[in-house]
Amino acid sequence: MRGRSGAVALALACAVLVGGCSNEALFVDGADAEDAERDAVADAALPDVVEGDADAPPEDAAAPPEDAAAPPEDAAAPPEDAAAPAEDVDAPPPAFGELPWEDVAFGVAYKDAGEARGEGVLIGYAGYQVTADESRAWVSALYDAALSSRGVRHVYAVQGPAQVQYEAREITNSALARRLVGQVAGGDARVHVAAHSSGSWVACELFEQLFEGGFDPMGETIGRVVYYDLDGVASCLSDDRVNALGGLYFVHAVNAGGASLQSQSMAAGAARWPDQSALLTYDAEGAGCALGAEMCLHMSLVNTRPHDASGASRSADYTDFEGRPVNGWYVDNAQ
Repeated sequence: MRGRSGAVALALACAVLVGGCSNEALFVDGADAEDAERDAVADAALPDVVEGDADAPPEDAAAPPEDAAAPPEDAAAPPEDAAAPAEDVDAPPPAFGELPWEDVAFGVAYKDAGEARGEGVLIGYAGYQVTADESRAWVSALYDAALSSRGVRHVYAVQGPAQVQYEAREITNSALARRLVGQVAGGDARVHVAAHSSGSWVACELFEQLFEGGFDPMGETIGRVVYYDLDGVASCLSDDRVNALGGLYFVHAVNAGGASLQSQSMAAGAARWPDQSALLTYDAEGAGCALGAEMCLHMSLVNTRPHDASGASRSADYTDFEGRPVNGWYVDNAQ
């Protein structure tokens, strides 16, 4: 069931970020023969060779000088069991930013950080209308800052939904779900899912597919998914989905002048599932947000110092982390 209060609040985000919403409902081989012929022609053109003379030098061939230096008798031959240079197994893996992204399906990109890092998973669901490139920038920064040291190898970046409440369901979550189940099968590594704003609707679709839709018939992901709902919505969750998670954190931001856009929704989710979840309150006093700027606080859960102190600058906040680090506080503070 989709929450009315979450829809209304996120619709406000739509108005702020993109200048307004539409009136539509919101939510979110002959070659061998040729070779043989050529060989036959070439053989016919060759002169006859007298047996035994093929390797004899011509009579006028110069003899080597008598003083030609012979190799020293005591020259040491290389040992037969000389070992080849060993690979440096302790060499650090390549920097995450140097590795290529793979387009899995519409809206979904994947990067393999290398087995040396572990077998864990990170899935980042970006907010309303965040582009593929913007989501990759955010997820890359988040991985480097908060997940690279936590055994995460498989990383997914998912672009934002076209509508606030993801009504079109255009993201190919099914392709992600199928690949994910195969990657975690037989193991015990964690699957970290961080969804910001409207991206929470898309995350809920993944949980529906895994826990209720038959995409994980052997239950490989049950109890292993840790979900960070970053100022998104809680109403798209269900009891079955929540009970199948391995951790649930509703995250909002506050400063002296107020709270983030979806603060009430986050508090409501924590109150509804008190035994399965926790409410994490991020102190955004250092974010530079103006008093009462709920959209700036909303963005502070992506970028610790948003570019617009009074509102939101989606593209900049998702891509520019120079002197304004990505926010990974909630990962460090999850129990």
